[in-house]
Amino acid sequence: MAGRGYLPDENDEKVYLRLERSGDIFSAYVSADGANWLTCGKLTMSLDDPIQVGIYAHGMINRTVYCGEYREGSATTFREFRIFKMKGN
Repeated sequence: MAGRGYLPDENDEKVYLRLERSGDIFSAYVSADGANWLTCGKLTMSLDDPIQVGIYAHGMINRTVYCGEYREGSATTFREFRIFKMKGN
């Protein structure tokens, strides 16, 4: 798992995530507009086909900074999930 950077909050909280696999190399990207992509990280991992792909969301609220906020927790909503196959594969 890897991540870095900051997306400006300019588009109604919509965030695009992209995962790419080329052999044993997995790359992750994020975008605020679906056109301009920032790299989140790269991972080399040997997996046998077929593999299962999905999104896992995990978070933590720092109670030393946000005392009393979000007592019931919070949620992440994914409105759409699509899998594309690269041309020529």
